[in-house]
Amino acid sequence: MTTVLSYIVQKRLSQENENVATDALAYLPALLEDPVIAGNLAFIGFHQYYPSADVAAVAEVAHSARPRLPAIVTEYTSFAFGDLDAGQEANAQNGFGLEIA
Repeated sequence: MTTVLSYIVQKRLSQENENVATDALAYLPALLEDPVIAGNLAFIGFHQYYPSADVAAVAEVAHSARPRLPAIVTEYTSFAFGDLDAGQEANAQNGFGLEIA
């Protein structure tokens, strides 16, 4: 039987999927169903490396289990306004901010 923790570790070590919100949807329900874990969560936090509807789905899953539990995207990457990793200047801060809002 795979535990939630071993699943998380395996996914992060394999780096096979960078859609972190999709990964979170695989294990988040089990975490929220455990009263000990859920009772000790201050927030749900995750990175997201490109736009995906799964970001909203993570927030919906968290809020359906615990309506006052914040869901925080701690890092979000948008290549629509420049790719700093590729040496492009990202100078449209307003556009970037609106895209993630």
